[in-house]
Amino acid sequence: MPHIWQPLLTGTVVVASISALAGYYGVHLLWRLSILHHLKNARNARLPPSPLRPTS
Repeated sequence: MPHIWQPLLTGTVVVASISALAGYYGVHLLWRLSILHHLKNARNARLPPSPLRPTS
């Protein structure tokens, strides 16, 4: 039992690394989706109403 810290430390580093990467790319994806949504709304607000363009 005195050497339990080695696998525990290894597992902690692995889980922390995976969590950091998932968080980084998750926030990056949410930011990109937010910007695209904002640009779509700005474009729709700028364009005059058209019978061919969907309103939603």
